[in-house]
Amino acid sequence: MPINLQKAIEHSLEPISVPKPEAARILGLSEKTLYELYMGGKIPHFRVGVKLLFPVDGLRKWVADQAQQAQQKLQEQITVQAAVA
Repeated sequence: MPINLQKAIEHSLEPISVPKPEAARILGLSEKTLYELYMGGKIPHFRVGVKLLFPVDGLRKWVADQAQQAQQKLQEQITVQAAVA
């Protein structure tokens, strides 16, 4: 099977949402930390009946947003330190 076709098939089989254990694994967090983020309304999620799910695209966006915010804070600290020096 050509590599491009194989990648297309693998991509089409990716889930669009995952349960808590898988979301925690994807993010590299403990389930407890993920649950705390969920309870604080800080991470995208939804329910289907009683099942708690996390949208994969939402998790990707959340990680990108967290990285951007961390970068902005770091840049602000560098600016403040440069102004003091």
